[in-house]
Formats: sequence, structure tokens, C-alpha cells
Amino acid sequence: MSADESLQEEERLDLSGCDPQRDTARFEQLLEGIRRAAAAELHRRQAALGLWGQFWRWRLPILAGSGLLALAALAFLLTQEPAETPRSLVAEATGVPSAWLYRSASEAEPAPRPAEREQR
Repeated sequence: MSADESLQEEERLDLSGCDPQRDTARFEQLLEGIRRAAAAELHRRQAALGLWGQFWRWRLPILAGSGLLALAALAFLLTQEPAETPRSLVAEATGVPSAWLYRSASEAEPAPRPAEREQR
């Protein structure tokens, strides 16, 4: 006799004790115990389904992702060469006339005009 034949000849398991219709009072008592044991966990999960519960639950992953993104942006900015921006472009963007820009760029005092010399 092989192992497969011996398994087929064994008697079947009796699962009638698991039948909920056999002893309904005992089955209802079992269900009530399970409900009482699971009530705290079900209440916690229900509270976590709200908007603020979801924010609170995801706070660490969101902060970690934001921090990594900020570090990547900082690394990128630190590795880039600063662009040479002519001062005239900055002046035009801010509305400063180019004559004022020339005077502010030079370190020397501007020479007075001939009319200004006579008044002094």
C-alpha cells in the first residue's frame, strides 16, 4: 500500500462542531466576544479615516519626502555656476534708468557738468 492510498482511506474530519446552526446561543456568545475584543481597534481605525487622521498618519513620510526634495534642490543649486547677469538687465527689470546704473557702478565721483561748475 502506497502513501497516497493510505491518505485516501483515512476517515474524514468531523467539522460538525463548527456549524453555527447547531448551537446558536453559543455561536452568538462567541460573536459577541469577538465584537467586544475588536471594538477598540475598530474605533481607532474609524478615527484614522478622517482628514486630520490621514494627515497625522502620513506626516512622517511627507516630511521625509519634503526633506529629501529640499536636499536635492540644495545640492543642485550648490553645484551650478552662477549665471553672469549684466547689471543693465537687472536695472531694466527693476526700472532703474541706465544713466543711474552707470553712476552707481563707478566708484569715482561723477564730474560736474559745465553749468554746475559755474554755479559753485
